[in-house]
Amino acid sequence: MVLLLAVLCGLVLGSLAADARASDMPRSAPRGDEVHGDDVRDEFVGSGGLILPGSVDDHTRREVAACGGCQFRVTSPCSSTDLGAPLDDQCSSVVRGCPGGQLRRTWFRPETGSWRDTGLVCTRVGLWTVAQAADEVADRMARGVPPALVGVEPATGVLPHLPTYFATGTDAPSVTLSFTVAGHEVEARAEAAWSWSFGDGGTLETRDPGGRYPAGAVTHAYRVAGRYRVECWTTWRAVFWTEGLGPFPVPEPVRQHAQQDVTVGEGRAVLVPVR
Repeated sequence: MVLLLAVLCGLVLGSLAADARASDMPRSAPRGDEVHGDDVRDEFVGSGGLILPGSVDDHTRREVAACGGCQFRVTSPCSSTDLGAPLDDQCSSVVRGCPGGQLRRTWFRPETGSWRDTGLVCTRVGLWTVAQAADEVADRMARGVPPALVGVEPATGVLPHLPTYFATGTDAPSVTLSFTVAGHEVEARAEAAWSWSFGDGGTLETRDPGGRYPAGAVTHAYRVAGRYRVECWTTWRAVFWTEGLGPFPVPEPVRQHAQQDVTVGEGRAVLVPVR
């Protein structure tokens, strides 16, 4: 009776310590961080980090989200601890305690451990896993980071033995993006590293985006005249936060490539009459 009154007041139950009987739980979960439906028991099953709503206690949320090898279930709110048939017809008042959303019971099992009930959650948006969030961040970063390019100064009249300045066109080595996906707030930060090849055997690895004379930190001096192909590879690695959890790494970096031909002329002495 106390449980029903608490839910009817719009409160979400905290973490429950009771373990489900391991013999009645599934022995394996789908590979990866995908979420699958189980129509027989009206539930969702999956593996990997799961992002629970803020109504769950912070310790449980961090534990469930950070466990990449864990399994989870999202079931009927009235499922018994052995995950028997849903009992919604016997507790419709509990289900009504989540207006505008779905009241579900969540289960969590670490890589080495038993299943446990993490309580009731009221969800008004779809299931959200760390892997799904990382995929979305990678896609947004690929479209949101500055385009790759190679800037050269001086643009013409490059001479041997004098420094030539190179730039990537990026003012700073990091980019921050904020966006919403299916009702979930996400903030991501990507940091760049650059790998240069100057066409004459010279290379440079740096986290400085370069710039114009005289402050630019990416320079190279050619020894002989000629035409050289300068190439620059950019690697953006990102971390993100969502629903107050993180930072989580994005496994796949965003990679870019740009190139520019540079013509180095002959340095010649010029006689100037003295008056």
